[in-house]
Amino acid sequence: MTGKRRGMSAVIAMSAMLMAALAFPGPSAAIDVNPVTGACAPGLTPATPTPFPSAPASASPTVSASPSPTIAPAGMLPLGGSWRPMAPAPFASWQGVGAWTGHRAIIVAPDAHRAASYDPAGDRWRPLPRPPRPLPAYGAAFWTGREVVFVGGYPSGDDSKAATIGVAYDPHAGTWRRLPRSPLDAYDGAVWAGGRVIVTTTSDGGEHDDGIGAYDPARDCWSVLPLPPILTPWGLTGAGDHLVASGTEFPGDAPRTIAVMDMGTLTWGPPMMTPLDADAAPLLWTGGDRLLTLAEPQTDSGAAASGPPGLLDATVDAATALWTPLTASCPMNTREALWTGRIVLDSDLAFDEATEACYTVPPSHDRHRRDPLQLWTGREAIIWSGGGGEEIPPTADGVIYGPPAWATEPGVDPAGRGADPW
Repeated sequence: MTGKRRGMSAVIAMSAMLMAALAFPGPSAAIDVNPVTGACAPGLTPATPTPFPSAPASASPTVSASPSPTIAPAGMLPLGGSWRPMAPAPFASWQGVGAWTGHRAIIVAPDAHRAASYDPAGDRWRPLPRPPRPLPAYGAAFWTGREVVFVGGYPSGDDSKAATIGVAYDPHAGTWRRLPRSPLDAYDGAVWAGGRVIVTTTSDGGEHDDGIGAYDPARDCWSVLPLPPILTPWGLTGAGDHLVASGTEFPGDAPRTIAVMDMGTLTWGPPMMTPLDADAAPLLWTGGDRLLTLAEPQTDSGAAASGPPGLLDATVDAATALWTPLTASCPMNTREALWTGRIVLDSDLAFDEATEACYTVPPSHDRHRRDPLQLWTGREAIIWSGGGGEEIPPTADGVIYGPPAWATEPGVDPAGRGADPW
């Protein structure tokens, strides 16, 4: 499972000593935009939050005493499970985006302006009506429990506002609808948190404003959220009823800083310094208040180093800023790993969070896929199409991997959509 979607930026921060000495910047003012059709006013309806206390503003992170992470030995245990091919889809795409509804995958090919549903139990595809408008490449899709919402993307040509208009598909009615226009002027990524689709854009010295927008599918409206008390570029991670921002607090080279928003009160907690390297990969929520980071090796100059592009090296309890280095790590290709409810999974290796054991995944004997669409069904991983450019043309085929049953328990749904896993 390879392929890294744009918008997953590396992060940097300053010294932990500055946390107590300097005042943290407050949330930025709302983005100056024209009135948004369907805007939630005076704001999002507060949800009942799950307790998620923040560390005191002056607190430094506590690092638990444990051995330094070590690369897992060559004699890893085999994970088991099996691969099987998928029936060809009605179309191919190197920009495929989709979501799992609990029964079927709803998939859209932006480059082909076509859509289809896939039933892995029967290995059957069914063409769907075309979306009401072409979607930009590299957007995001989320199952709300009623509809699949498609947002964002990177438009081509002069259609700079294409990423601000989303669509939703109702699989029960078999119909599409347009979403209200997003209040953001660009798109850098999207996550699910607090029952809403959270879309972000960061300027990073560019032409777009920093911003975070929240789409409430129950009310069919957008709101602008306050910005986190850290500098751009930041990355966002959905964590149930909370939103985690990972970025920088001060310019310079220092460990990563995170901040947590309570989606019930729509307020950010204070920045929390971590002992993670600034260039560590995005955070992965595994349920509760536990986060994993998948760090990529770096050279002294900051460029990507040779060797495995992913290294699982630490865990974080965001409620108390307690980071615990793992006793062992997996040299995983984790740029686009999947969480099964028990293990972190890619096409070659798997990491068991409970035992900190590293496993080898059976070889798939599949072709190389660049930027494939990857979905977890609660029991299996769907890897479909992929490609891009003349060197790797997209195809309509795919493969499915089913790990052993123990590797899918306890079945935590990181997207937080109740009984329907993503």
